[in-house]
Amino acid sequence: MRRRPNMRDNLVGMFRSVRNGTAMNPLSTMRQINIAHDERVASERNSAFGAGTVGGNRNWEAPFHATTREGRLVTVSIGKGTRTGETLICDGHVDLDTFYGNKNLRIAKGHDHFDAAGSYAADRGKYRG
Repeated sequence: MRRRPNMRDNLVGMFRSVRNGTAMNPLSTMRQINIAHDERVASERNSAFGAGTVGGNRNWEAPFHATTREGRLVTVSIGKGTRTGETLICDGHVDLDTFYGNKNLRIAKGHDHFDAAGSYAADRGKYRG
């Protein structure tokens, strides 16, 4: 009876193929798998972003998509705990990276920050109020 190959057999086979010049480097293959996983996770987070279930932390509620009285689309996160009364807001229904920024992708934060008194704490020009 022939046994099923396991992970070790697959890795040994990949290394052997690399040595013979017939396959990609297995570390490169693993990086591609990790990148594909990261992209899938990011896609899932982005698709759920704006529903008030993705993002946020101990100081901020998960951002949600909303509409102002004038009918303008906005993305908003409301402060809680030590940030109660503060607001993060930007124009449009944006995705996760646009709202929070992404250092790895060199995307700057895409929201303005208002303090509890309603004054700008950080004016990045992302909300035209």
